[in-house]
Amino acid sequence: MPRPPPLLSLLEDDPSLRFLMSSYLEKSGFRVQASGTAEAFFAAFDREPPDCLLLDLNLPDEDGLVVVRKLRYHSSVPLIIVSSRGGEQDRLAGIELGADDYVTKPFHPRELAARIRNLLLRSSRQGTGGPEPSPAVIRLRGWVLDLDQRRLEIAAGEPIPLTRGEFDCLATLVRARGAVVTRQRLKDAVTRRQDPPGDRTVDALVCRLRRKLRPAAAKASPILTVPGHGYQIDPSVLEG
Repeated sequence: MPRPPPLLSLLEDDPSLRFLMSSYLEKSGFRVQASGTAEAFFAAFDREPPDCLLLDLNLPDEDGLVVVRKLRYHSSVPLIIVSSRGGEQDRLAGIELGADDYVTKPFHPRELAARIRNLLLRSSRQGTGGPEPSPAVIRLRGWVLDLDQRRLEIAAGEPIPLTRGEFDCLATLVRARGAVVTRQRLKDAVTRRQDPPGDRTVDALVCRLRRKLRPAAAKASPILTVPGHGYQIDPSVLEG
């Protein structure tokens, strides 16, 4: 049987905009479960986990950034913030908390649909039409990084949820095998928006990775800062 269309979970408190977004996205080939409150959104999420989330920040019952924080506590599902709050602090806070993309209202519906497709494509790595790639597993002291499955586990097998940006950032550092990776290279690795990320976005991704990797680290963070150049994975955690 053919795969069903991707399911989008839309959290938007404005009824008219919620209707317009849902209608356009459904015509664009997506299924949409739309909610007007954070409570209804989480209930729908629990009933049927979506393939991608679209979140407004101005909500009647919860600040959208709090919703992002709660989601990222237990899920790494692709997430796009769609908000009229377009200031740098809100955009940076959204990325720091785990959003994969940030779209400022007003926006072109076609652009939003394109961003959703690009994010789903890069996150799932499905639909290539070719054979499954051979396994690419990198073992580190304390972690196992599966590049094909886009999965990070501690040595005992417990998964560590990562957003797409976090995974791409970590994979780039690990592939460098201890060599210094410039901020520009990391920007290129995590770029998924029309506007490329700035240094502070890269720094925010590294900061989040350090927090998530800390429980399995013996002492200091395995991601080292090289002042004036960029970052590197601590060579001492590489095996083989």
